[in-house]
Amino acid sequence: MECSNPQCNHPVVYAYPKFKIHIRVQDPTGTVTLTLFESDASKLLHKTANELMENQDEWDEGLFPDELDTLLGKKTRFQE
Repeated sequence: MECSNPQCNHPVVYAYPKFKIHIRVQDPTGTVTLTLFESDASKLLHKTANELMENQDEWDEGLFPDELDTLLGKKTRFQE
């Protein structure tokens, strides 16, 4: 991708996809929404966001890679 701004000092701009996955967790006491970012999401999925994008034939809004289905119903523990 080339920078089209005439004031741009850099001829090429690179964009890298990153994860930002919202996960809703619930138990009998309530519900909370957590956000998984690149480092944690790639550990759970065993792939980076860039790898998922490379494997997709086409991207339609509202469609998600099948690999994200592995998070459904999964039990895990998060700690600092």
